[in-house]
Amino acid sequence: MYKIDLYKDFYNYSGLLSTVKTNNRMVNVLASVYANENDLDNSVILNENKSIVEVTNGNIFLIKGNSVKTPSLTEGCVKGIIRKKVIEQLKKSEHYTIEETAISPFEIQKSDEVFITNSIVGIQPVTHYRKKEFKTSIGEKFIKTLNVLTLTS
Repeated sequence: MYKIDLYKDFYNYSGLLSTVKTNNRMVNVLASVYANENDLDNSVILNENKSIVEVTNGNIFLIKGNSVKTPSLTEGCVKGIIRKKVIEQLKKSEHYTIEETAISPFEIQKSDEVFITNSIVGIQPVTHYRKKEFKTSIGEKFIKTLNVLTLTS
């Protein structure tokens, strides 16, 4: 089980300066404390436009049907290595389309699946957002693809 929710006390700022991991990550730290205090595994961070940026320790992807969305770099998310690999694989896929765009928090609720990427765990499927429970089959398929890529590169 992997639970997430929104962190709304402070916001990241959109723009390319936020994509650099070594910049101020105070919002991520506070969002992580919020997650721990509320028995969550992670928190979704928003920007000043109330669009999804990322989670406390990685990038976020939403799947609805054959469409996969992730926040664009201009929304303020970190330019993650695994994010880049997943996007490259999705662009080659015949089964899925990938869109880097602004994403409303309401889209999490409407998603079929949600997963998180970072360089430590690779891909982490999300199972719960508030009262919504997600499937994890597509995220698990991406994990296998990523493992094959890692072994062959």
